[in-house]
Amino acid sequence: MIRFERSRQFKRHMKAVAVRCAKAAAAQAKKIDGTARFQIFTGVFSSVEKVFWVGDFKGLAALEKTLMKIEADARWKKFISEAPKDIFVEGSGRESIMQLVK
Repeated sequence: MIRFERSRQFKRHMKAVAVRCAKAAAAQAKKIDGTARFQIFTGVFSSVEKVFWVGDFKGLAALEKTLMKIEADARWKKFISEAPKDIFVEGSGRESIMQLVK
């Protein structure tokens, strides 16, 4: 199993908007590829406020296939181009890929 995590820091007092945007992005990803099931998390007790998209995949190949399909889709490109630009801190995006230790 592979866990994929993407995070972005949101600007002060923008939590509700950031969470709405994150949920909408997860829903759009699922419409494009039904295997894309991302859960949305926010940080707790942190001086830096972040939103996290987290999804589990069978392996690296499944993750790569899903991300490539989503990012190549015209609906995704339109969604991203129309998303509010003032929610997140520029350059704060991070991605992690984790593997379960047995």
